[in-house]
Amino acid sequence: MLGNTPLKALLVFYFLGVTTIIAYNPNEYSLRRALRKRGLELCPVLYPQPGPIPFFAFPQSFFVGVTTTTTTTTTTTSKATTTTSKVTTTSTTTTTTTTKPPTTTTTTTKPPTTTTTSTTTSTTKPPTTTTTTTTTKPPTTTTTTTTTTKATTTPFQVVCPGTAPSCEASGCSGTVTGGQPTCKSTTLAGCSCIPSINTPGYTCVSQACNAGSCGGSFTDGIPTCKNYGAGCSCTPTSTMCGTAQDCTLNGCAGTFNSDGFATCKGKWITCPCNPTQGASGTCGAQKPCDQSGCGGSFDSDGYATCKGLTKGCRCTPTSTNCGTPKDCTLNGCGGSFDSDGYATCKNLYKTCRCNPTQGSGGTCGTPKDCDLNGCAGSFDSDGYSTCKGLYKTCRCNPTQGAGGNCGTPKSCDSGNCGGTFDSNGSATCKNLYKGCICLPTQGSGGTCGTPKSCDTGGCAGSFDSNGYATCKGLYKGCRCTPTQGSSGTCGPRKDCDLNDCDGHFQGNLPYAQCTNWWAPCYCNAVDATCGSPKRCDLNGCAGKWVGNVARCSGNFVNCKCTPTDDMCGGTTVSCYLGPGTTAVPPWETSGLVSVNTNTKTNTQKFSTIGS
Repeated sequence: MLGNTPLKALLVFYFLGVTTIIAYNPNEYSLRRALRKRGLELCPVLYPQPGPIPFFAFPQSFFVGVTTTTTTTTTTTSKATTTTSKVTTTSTTTTTTTTKPPTTTTTTTKPPTTTTTSTTTSTTKPPTTTTTTTTTKPPTTTTTTTTTTKATTTPFQVVCPGTAPSCEASGCSGTVTGGQPTCKSTTLAGCSCIPSINTPGYTCVSQACNAGSCGGSFTDGIPTCKNYGAGCSCTPTSTMCGTAQDCTLNGCAGTFNSDGFATCKGKWITCPCNPTQGASGTCGAQKPCDQSGCGGSFDSDGYATCKGLTKGCRCTPTSTNCGTPKDCTLNGCGGSFDSDGYATCKNLYKTCRCNPTQGSGGTCGTPKDCDLNGCAGSFDSDGYSTCKGLYKTCRCNPTQGAGGNCGTPKSCDSGNCGGTFDSNGSATCKNLYKGCICLPTQGSGGTCGTPKSCDTGGCAGSFDSNGYATCKGLYKGCRCTPTQGSSGTCGPRKDCDLNDCDGHFQGNLPYAQCTNWWAPCYCNAVDATCGSPKRCDLNGCAGKWVGNVARCSGNFVNCKCTPTDDMCGGTTVSCYLGPGTTAVPPWETSGLVSVNTNTKTNTQKFSTIGS
């Protein structure tokens, strides 16, 4: 029918190829699907793996080998020729898609009056036998050809990508079987894939976030793997946790573990956190550093914290931690007083007791009275008075008097007082009972030394009720030498026999001096002070008439003296007659009677003066 020309042979093979490609069974497949299936083979752009495609990476289905065996039987009669051909075609095809539904094509050819009807049926159900029957009626020849093709499809070879895709990636459809995560899709069947928490058959394992291929990191405070096992929880590393924050911040919800460390139990789980102090914090009520397994010691910031259980919680230092108290101003202590009256460090060695330093620039400040502000001061064995209540160990000023710390003042030389004068002029004990006023001892060998004028050296002396003049300014209590005169310590002279003065002359002096109280103030001599009158011209008396009585005006002022001849106008007897030859004595003007009528009286008076 086709003749023997090569051109016709080529046309036959062309039509056979086309019918093979587009053959489909309309009951099972669509033409569109068949063409798409072949498109993957014929168009590299549609190859399932992304990126450039090397030549040898094309699926084997791109190369199709077809082997066809045809057996033809022809029967010819004068009227008609009937040819029965049995054609068996075996095709071996490697493709990446499912074979398209079979296609049936019918062709009728009349050369010149020949009609040929060709029906081709292709199916993927092996085996299939196709029988072709051709009937020719001269001069008209009709040929009917039925072709059955037996096609065997061999699955193409899968080429796995260099980097395993996610099992949930498009085109993988991975699952975990027997512990191995592999793709189950046609294009990547058997290829390894990276499972996640959502991969069927995959079970999350407990692991560190940096273990294996986990690639863990935090998402909203939750540590999960981001690579192998994505979405599965992992244990964060110290690098991931970073600097520890308070256990109460950012959803941490930290508590202590059995090993004594505080870690987050909410977000940032297992990350160390800083316990919060105080009864309502993570740490709870502060406990002694040597109890409950705390094992506390001081940190560089000066706080004592537990190093055993409840690590990081502040603890109360004990004597073991603090050691012997030192000055509050040493080693960064920064000590000051607490409300309970004890001085403790506020910087380094916090809460450890320290020794307050004395003085206005120290911890104690300026000493105050021992009975003020809760001090409750008393004397220590070293003789200092220190507070025993608030402001413990700070020196305080002993209170004077019987009701104070000092009690009744005692001699500065007794009881190991060691008293001396302070700059304020008071004598106080410098050994035991420091600060207590003591009684200065008189005399050159005593506290006072040799008495000095009451008006010099800030003494401000005055008489005490016992008649002694003592300093009231500096050198309090020390006797001083009263100054004479109305503006001095002694004031105006008084009679020597008044106020226990017991005045006496201390030699040939103008005035008598008190020898008991008010000593040694001058006093006005009385007869008892003067004793028996002496001649008015002896021992510096310098007697003069004071009225009708001769008295000393030099030494022994105011003492009576015996007039001399010069005082009487020549002879002593003239004193009876008055000066010169006058018959009236000097006292006549005083109302005395004449000598002649009152001789006895005058004699008595004279006797009194001259006796």
